[in-house]
Amino acid sequence: YNVRHDGVYVDKSLLNAAFIGNPFHICEGSEVQFSDLSTGNITSWEWSFPGGEPSSSTEQNPVVTYNLTGQYDVSLIVSDGTNSDEILKTDYIKVAYEPEIPELPDGPIVINTSISLVAFYETTALNANDYIWELTPDSAAMVFATDTITKIKVMFDPSFSGEVILKVKSVNVCGESDFCEPLIISVNLTGVENQLSYNLNIYPNPAQSSFTIQCPVNYLNSSKNIFIYDISGQVVKEINFPANTKFQTVDACDLRKGVYLIKVKAAGISLGSGKVFVK
Repeated sequence: YNVRHDGVYVDKSLLNAAFIGNPFHICEGSEVQFSDLSTGNITSWEWSFPGGEPSSSTEQNPVVTYNLTGQYDVSLIVSDGTNSDEILKTDYIKVAYEPEIPELPDGPIVINTSISLVAFYETTALNANDYIWELTPDSAAMVFATDTITKIKVMFDPSFSGEVILKVKSVNVCGESDFCEPLIISVNLTGVENQLSYNLNIYPNPAQSSFTIQCPVNYLNSSKNIFIYDISGQVVKEINFPANTKFQTVDACDLRKGVYLIKVKAAGISLGSGKVFVK
């Protein structure tokens, strides 16, 4: 009980501060409608909205805009002119922005189903609450969720042979990101790969921004060309390998992540072959 100045005892429990915000999980620049749910003979309201616009209000049911990402407290003091009650909700309003594009999935880029049917792929993105994965062709494999939203389990069809494209985008309350760059996965490689004898020295392998090819020792004095094939057998790059040059560095920055087949030729004759993984 509280004692008033006129000596009358008043039960403070009859005054109870309460409110709700709707919605309380929002995007940057969105509004929240606050509704007073307090009980008692209330005559005044004193709101505090750190991080919001306005940052305070004496209205009973104010509307507040939040422009910056973060988690914000909200407090309300109600009064009947003599007594007051206060409620504080910590980190009550959660403000987000559109999710970032996820990183390129991390996982194996060459699959041999005679060794293993299953592979795991993982990504991450800032401000993401969930992820949407896309695998094409969908006949190549089945995708399963795991115990973490950033990781999937892929079970490949042993009868499939070819190139699989895996992409992912991130999701939150504000919407979806664009898909990430595609990860190219080679499954049960056939065709061009099976025709090659891998006798070229290529390093580093896997490669990232570049890789180096060592000239076949018997052809050092010949003028040669390097042909780079994707897994479908299409030439994606052709580079001159000058005579009397023992090593030739290849810029891989314009090559997508995946497996590539390499041939060194002179006058149409294959002098050597190999494969390189670009990550």
